[in-house]
Amino acid sequence: MANEFKVKNGLSIAGTSSGTTVLKSSTAASGTLTLPAATDTLVGLATTDTLTNKTLTSPTINGGALSGTFTGALTLSNTTASTSSTTGSLKLGGGLGVAGNIYVGSASKVGFVNASNVSAVYQVYNAATNSLDTVFG
Repeated sequence: MANEFKVKNGLSIAGTSSGTTVLKSSTAASGTLTLPAATDTLVGLATTDTLTNKTLTSPTINGGALSGTFTGALTLSNTTASTSSTTGSLKLGGGLGVAGNIYVGSASKVGFVNASNVSAVYQVYNAATNSLDTVFG
């Protein structure tokens, strides 16, 4: 490369008021770090950073809290069957508010529990009559 600036054993940069920053490559360094032509902040592996207006392609997120408004359709690829309120692909600790229609797959059972006498009421879709049959249990 033309006009190269080479430093051996790391580059130490003194802070304006205190401390220093050391830039040091690994022992088997062979990569290139390209800095943007803008005033910016680098994100590190061992730092806590807030990213704004970023797109993550196929991320793996292992925990955390989500908040705010999200756009687009949410698709879950997990197919774990549900047999109670604590099983299945999607489990919610609170209530569920839905402004639009809900479609439940064919031969599905939707259960409702009456909290005052703990009896269950199930509505089962009947494809022959295109209606919901109510079963008390």
